[in-house]
Amino acid sequence: MTDAITTSPLAAALAALEVDEPARPLTASHETAWRAGDWKIKTAPAGTPPAIRLEHEAHVVRLLHTAGLYPVDSAHGRHGNHVWTAIGRLPGRTLWQEYASAREAPLPPDGAQRMLDIALDAFTTLRRLHTAGWRHGDIQPFNMIVGATGNVAFIDWDRAHHPDLLTLPYPYRGGMDHGTAPEIARALADTPPETAVVLTEDAETYGLGAAIRWAFTGETPSTTLRVGPDVSPDVLLDDIATSRHRPTLRNERPWPHPELEALIENATHPDPRHRVGPTPATDRPRTTRPPVDPTPSPREGVSERTGPGTPGAVDGPCARPPASRGRSSRPCNGRKHVDDVGPTSHK
Repeated sequence: MTDAITTSPLAAALAALEVDEPARPLTASHETAWRAGDWKIKTAPAGTPPAIRLEHEAHVVRLLHTAGLYPVDSAHGRHGNHVWTAIGRLPGRTLWQEYASAREAPLPPDGAQRMLDIALDAFTTLRRLHTAGWRHGDIQPFNMIVGATGNVAFIDWDRAHHPDLLTLPYPYRGGMDHGTAPEIARALADTPPETAVVLTEDAETYGLGAAIRWAFTGETPSTTLRVGPDVSPDVLLDDIATSRHRPTLRNERPWPHPELEALIENATHPDPRHRVGPTPATDRPRTTRPPVDPTPSPREGVSERTGPGTPGAVDGPCARPPASRGRSSRPCNGRKHVDDVGPTSHK
C-alpha cells in the first residue's frame, strides 16, 4: 500500500464501495489485499492469473448472492491496468478454529452436539449449492465460516463453477490435496495438466466429510504421505486414489463422538457408490448454542481469508503439513495468498 500502482486501485475500490474508513492490510505481509468496512478488497494486474481468479470469484459470489444462496455480495472494477475485487466479510470463525477445543479434550454434551449441528448445517449448505447446480471446488476446514448460531457458509470461490451460469476460465484440477476424493485423485493422476477433471456431487460430499474429519482430528484425512524426496506428486495422488495409507478414524479421533464419526465415515467412503451425506430428514432443527470457545488462541493471527483468528503457520495443521502438487507459495495449512500463481496445474 506504499506505491501508486498498489494504492490507486485500492482508492478506486474504496470510492466505489463508499467506504470512508482506512483500509488495513489483511496481514503485515500483504500489499494487495485489505479489509475495509465490511469488505475484503484485493487487487492484481489486469490479465494476470491472480486477476483472472479474483474476477471469477467476484462473479461467482454475485451470482450466488443474487440467487439467495449466499449472505454477502461482491463488487469489482478496473483502475488503469489493475483490477480490484471486493467481497463482503462474513462474521465467524473457520471450521478449523471452531473445532479447536475439541482437538484438545472431550467436550461436554452441549459442545459435542454443537459440533454435530455445525456438520449437519454444512451438508445442508452444500446440498443447496448442488441442487442449484454449483460446485465449490475447494472445500477444506479453512474455507468454511461458522457463525455464532452454528450456521455454515463457504468462502474462497475461485474454483467454483456452474455448467450453465459460469464455467471456470481455467481447467479444474482439484482443490486441497488431502480433501481430494479417491476418484478425483485418480483422474488427476491419469490426465495431463491442461485437462479439466469433472467434480461430481459425490466427490464434493467426500471433500466436506474429509474437511470435518480434518478439523475434528487435526490430522490429514486421506493419506499420511507427504510430497518430498521419496514421494512424488503422482505417488501421492495414487496413494489417495487407492486409500493405501488412509488413516483409520478410530485411531485418529481425539475422543469418541459416534454420531459425528458415522457422518464422516458415510460421507468419505472410498467408493462413491457407497458414499452418502446426511439426508434432509437427518438435518433436524438445531438448537442455537454459543461457540464452545469464543476466544481465539493468542497464536492465531489475521488471514486474508477470514479475518482475526485464522490458524497461521504455527497454529494450523502444520505439524503434519499437507502436500502441494506444484502450487506456488502455499503454506502448510493450505491457505493460498492473493499473489499466488493462478490457473496452474496440480500435477
